[in-house]
Amino acid sequence: MINLLPTEEKNKLLADYRHRRAVAWLSMILAVIVLAILMVSSCWLMLSYRTSALSKVLNSKKYEMSNKSFDTLSLVVKGTNDKLGIFLANTGELARPSAVIKQIVDKRRTGISVLGIAYERKDGASASINIRGKSNDRNAVIGFADALRKDKLFVTVESPISNIIRQTNSDFNISTVVNFTDQI
Repeated sequence: MINLLPTEEKNKLLADYRHRRAVAWLSMILAVIVLAILMVSSCWLMLSYRTSALSKVLNSKKYEMSNKSFDTLSLVVKGTNDKLGIFLANTGELARPSAVIKQIVDKRRTGISVLGIAYERKDGASASINIRGKSNDRNAVIGFADALRKDKLFVTVESPISNIIRQTNSDFNISTVVNFTDQI
């Protein structure tokens, strides 16, 4: 039947069809946009409600934590620190094994490799240290032991007798006692 229409009418009919198709597509796109806006706004409303509820809970918890609870908390922390202070009673910075081991490593001479350090705390004021290592020559071990003896931190330094140590590639074992009370 379209073939019976004149060309002018055919063009109008096609233009009207394209116009209706464009309107249908635009209305669908508009519907999708409206649905997306509705979904996003509902999520936003739900999040704002939850945020306000959480802020109310947070404010109530802040109100519960008054100065009295902070004072009791600080007293508990201070008491715990005092109890921990008993373990480190006047031993200062040198009481930590890492500080003593650092001093031992600093005194090490070239040609000496330390293979192990055993640190045993005797009481609050002293510790026993056993240094095990390997040396390229005998003079390096003797120098290392003398350097430890010169340091006031090490009360006693017992090293193998210099005549027993081999001239090269010798294993050694040095025992020391550290006294922390003299250092404070």
